[in-house]
Amino acid sequence: GKAVRSAQCNIVRVGSIVCEGKMRELKVAKDDVSEVKEGQECGILYVGKGETPQAGDAVEVHEREEKRREL
Repeated sequence: GKAVRSAQCNIVRVGSIVCEGKMRELKVAKDDVSEVKEGQECGILYVGKGETPQAGDAVEVHEREEKRREL
């Protein structure tokens, strides 16, 4: 994947989620960007609840889509 600004994110430490939040900003080399591809270094500013991230933590990014059912 990719990380997209305003997507939901989880901070994972040793297999368990320690923080849940939403990305507020993505930066690559001091430039604001709307998305970052897998493997690309970036800075993330997020708002969330839980513990403070530490070195070695992983970031899981996901988006939620709602679709209206029709019969």
